[in-house]
Order: sequence, then C-alpha cells, then structure tokens
Amino acid sequence: MTSAGDRTVELRRRIAVAPADAEAHFLAAVANPSQSEGYGRAAMLGPDLAPAWSNWGTVLRSRGLLSDALRAYRRAFVLYPSAAEILVNLADAVQSGGRPTAAEIPIRRALAANPLHPTALRVDGLVLHGRDRLLAGTIRFRQALCLAPDVAQTHLDLGNARQDQGEPVAAERCYLRALAIVPRYAEAYSNMLFSLCFREDIGPEELFRRHRGFDRVFGHPAGVVRHRPDPRRSEE
Repeated sequence: MTSAGDRTVELRRRIAVAPADAEAHFLAAVANPSQSEGYGRAAMLGPDLAPAWSNWGTVLRSRGLLSDALRAYRRAFVLYPSAAEILVNLADAVQSGGRPTAAEIPIRRALAANPLHPTALRVDGLVLHGRDRLLAGTIRFRQALCLAPDVAQTHLDLGNARQDQGEPVAAERCYLRALAIVPRYAEAYSNMLFSLCFREDIGPEELFRRHRGFDRVFGHPAGVVRHRPDPRRSEE
C-alpha cells in the first residue's frame, strides 16, 4: 500500500517531469492541504477541471477574497452544473455576500441533487435566515445537525437564529455547544456575549466577568460579529 508520503513524492516527480500537468497539481493539493496553491495552478493549467476551480474558490474565500472566490465557484458551476458540492459552495458564497435571494436557486438545486447533504441544509438555513424566514431556517439547521451533529458552525448558525427570534437562553446553549466542539471559536464566543446582553438574569458584573474571560482566551476584547446580511442592502 502506498503511503501518503510516497504519494506526495510521486506527485512531485510527476510535476517535475510535466509542470503543466493540471491533474498532478490538483492531486498534490488534495494530498497536502498546506499546498493549497496547487488548486489555483490546476485551475489555470486545466481550465475545464471543475473540482480545481471549486477548491480554489474555497481557498480564496478563506483569504477573504469573496469576489474572486465567486468567480471560481461560478466557473466550476458552468463546468459541472449538477454537482451538489459545487452548488453548495456557490450558494454559500453568494448568501455570505448579502444576497440570499440570489443564493436560492443554487441551494435548491443542491438539495434536489442530495436532500441529505448536511452542508446544503445548513446553507439553506442561512438563506432562509437572510430572508427573515427565521423559523424555517431554524428547522434547516436542526436537520443539518441531525445528520452532522459535530459541526460547530451549524450550532453557531442555530444560535444566531434563536437569538434573532428573541431566545437568548436557547442561543447561549447553541453557542456553548459550538465552543465545546471548537473551544477557540471566537465568533461563537462573541455572539454568546452579545446574547447575554438580552438576559434579565445576567447583571453587569457577570457580563464584565464573561468579557474578561474572552480577553484571556483570545488576547483582545470581544467585538460585535454580524451574522446576518444587512436587510437594507440591495440585491442587485
């Protein structure tokens, strides 16, 4: 059986022999996540390689380059319009840019292709949440958690929905579950602190104590994390 190290060496040799081998660059990036630039090289060298474009979009998005990520996702979609994973990535990027209505078509197609795709269900929850359909979004987040209960981001999203429904106690439980999975999840911690401001049973001293706890963990004060698109923003 070929080890991961042997596979990496083999791919490096393959790239050395044929530097324009798009598939080799793609596989090298898959084999070694620290070499994520390989997805970009694969996309440039193999413009018809849909998975490379999709993965490169995810890399760009992780760097905060949402517009570039959207272009990569759209290219992947054109090449492979029925792939659930590509549709989910596209819909998630579109809704995160404050355009939940525009994200509806790709996320509906993704769920049609795979109704039990937990990430698709989570993203559909975000789309519904962004359109002020909070209860429907909450149901989607719960469905996603039934299929993938250890995804911290889904617990965060559910907490945000519960908070926006005026349920800060329920929201706190969701944020705590997210933090149990990812202890240094700054967004979950920040949003939990925000939800505590709406609790009548939490006084100023307790709020101060909790904020100091955030300072100790992250080394800076907690900020306000916006978790919904601004409803005043147009969707042109």
